[in-house]
Amino acid sequence: MVKKYIVVGNGFDINIGLKSSYQSFLYDIGENYKLKEPSDFYKFNPLFQKDINDNWSDFEGVFENLIFNANSIEDKKLACQTVDTYNQALERLELQFYTYLSREYRRWKQRIVGEVNPVYRSIFRDAKVFNFNYTNTLADIGLQDLADKVYQVHGSLENRNIILGGGFLEHDRISEIDLSNSTDNDKLVRIKKDHLLLKERDEMPRDIEPDDEMDLYILGHSIAGTDLNFLSKWIKKARKIYLFYYKRDYSDKMQTLLQNFKRDVVEKVQLIPFVDVLVDKEQALEFNLSGENLSEEEKGEEELLLFQKLFNLNIPQNKEFEKIWITASSLEPSDIRSIQLKSDADCEGLEWILKFIEFEENDKSKEIPIEFEEVRGSVGFLTLILSDSFKVLLSNCSELRIKDCSIFTDDLFDNLKGSRCSAIRIWDSRLTTEKESIDLSDFPNLEEIEIQNSTFTSHILQECEKEFHFIHPGNAQLELKVNVDSMNLIKERE
Repeated sequence: MVKKYIVVGNGFDINIGLKSSYQSFLYDIGENYKLKEPSDFYKFNPLFQKDINDNWSDFEGVFENLIFNANSIEDKKLACQTVDTYNQALERLELQFYTYLSREYRRWKQRIVGEVNPVYRSIFRDAKVFNFNYTNTLADIGLQDLADKVYQVHGSLENRNIILGGGFLEHDRISEIDLSNSTDNDKLVRIKKDHLLLKERDEMPRDIEPDDEMDLYILGHSIAGTDLNFLSKWIKKARKIYLFYYKRDYSDKMQTLLQNFKRDVVEKVQLIPFVDVLVDKEQALEFNLSGENLSEEEKGEEELLLFQKLFNLNIPQNKEFEKIWITASSLEPSDIRSIQLKSDADCEGLEWILKFIEFEENDKSKEIPIEFEEVRGSVGFLTLILSDSFKVLLSNCSELRIKDCSIFTDDLFDNLKGSRCSAIRIWDSRLTTEKESIDLSDFPNLEEIEIQNSTFTSHILQECEKEFHFIHPGNAQLELKVNVDSMNLIKERE
């Protein structure tokens, strides 16, 4: 049986709505103590450095560098005093963060909303969990009861033993340390001084038997800084590594892995979108691949494949991911690279997906080619064309391709007006219209029209000798007359 190890980081608590990020804490300090400029924060506490991103591992890296730099001071009395200053600054900051997080945690518990996404219930079931957070949120939302065991790696609010600090003993610059007080706030030293944390540490699995197989799930952890040494043995041993990412932070995480591990380790990584843990079902796309009968709200494999292709997402095809709910907050419109609808079912599936996604009318995401193939003009197609979200996608359409379709085109072309579309290509299709012409001046970016072996039919155009026109009032050279019956024409804008 494949074992499951789960690493839970601060990103998990942020996902469920807890304001536990470094930047949230910094903002609160600024508000309470009227600090505005970076110099104000530095005077308040020298550990507040302006080059720290929204990441606690960056903060810990700054603390380490300050201690290493202090050790290089030639005057050893001054050096020791400098290290003491930074240690005291860390202790003050730790106490302030404890007070801040305790307050925010209480507030969060009073407003918990939503159901736990079934994908996380499946992942946590019978798993060993290494929780790097200080809160008890896993128990609050019912995931701790599903796990085999949850370990609090760096202490907890409940036990008043949260640990911030560095990782000097396992650092490759440890030889630069010669002042004894430099390791007072080393995480491992502090764990060994705290009987509760030491007991927790001793209960953690040390090694994995050579014949054991395990999968590693990393949820909301930066896999950087001092924690990386702790995690490295599992990263190396894991059969698969499911690395959950939020928006674009997968880039930094993959870079860390590439810098610290061999290629064979990185090859095991699967990047998974960090979808919402707590979900309002009415606002979610519900996918179910379990083989069970689907409810009215659920969709199956075809819709999931369309969804993955649309947003360029990876959802593994294994048991833990059989049921998953996805909300719009987990999606980036800019991830849509192209839209390929190869059946009426695809049109209906996309129309269902877009019900849950609201694009801003002025959303200027990257240009998107849109293709219809073997679409027969079902109700799903007509509803899709008229949906507000698809209208926004059409406005960003770079190229419209219609192949082997029998569709009504008036609404499609009307919604394409004013878009970025530079080319319209129609092949082997039978198009229905209630118009006699299309005005090309409504398509300011259009450079090319290609029509091959296709027909336009209309109640207005009675006989095949009639003509359908693509016209441009200001430029007669751009007029393209299309026979109703059939044609094989290519016309480029001059």
